[in-house]
Amino acid sequence: MNLGGRPRKHDREQIAIDMVEWAHKDDSFNLNGFCAEQLIAPSKITEWARADDEFRLAYETAKAILGTRRERGLATGALHVKAYDLNACVYDQFLKEDKREQAKYEADLKLKEIEKVPEQIQEGFERLMNQFSGKSALNKDDKSNKSV
Repeated sequence: MNLGGRPRKHDREQIAIDMVEWAHKDDSFNLNGFCAEQLIAPSKITEWARADDEFRLAYETAKAILGTRRERGLATGALHVKAYDLNACVYDQFLKEDKREQAKYEADLKLKEIEKVPEQIQEGFERLMNQFSGKSALNKDDKSNKSV
């Protein structure tokens, strides 16, 4: 481990290849295991995935491989349901997208509800003003009727 001096350079291309190969191993269930074995900070893996399209493809492929293994592990009892549930969206891109779509849909509904409030208030205000206008005219009429 290089703790002092010049930082170690990483070969992203080789790491991408190694990560997919590692994901194919029967005992690979979590990308943290790969990071621990390779002495690479998990933040570097996600940073590289954001910055490099080819690395991102390898990263997503590794996650898909692990996601499939995790689902099989859940079905066979090799993976506890809690361990699966806690990281299901990490390894299942389709589930992640569905959850994002659902969250966006719910946020849009809330936004529409918020937008309705001012409309309802405006309508109520207009009704109230119309009532006052009507009463004002009646009061004038009442005064004129009483004075006669």
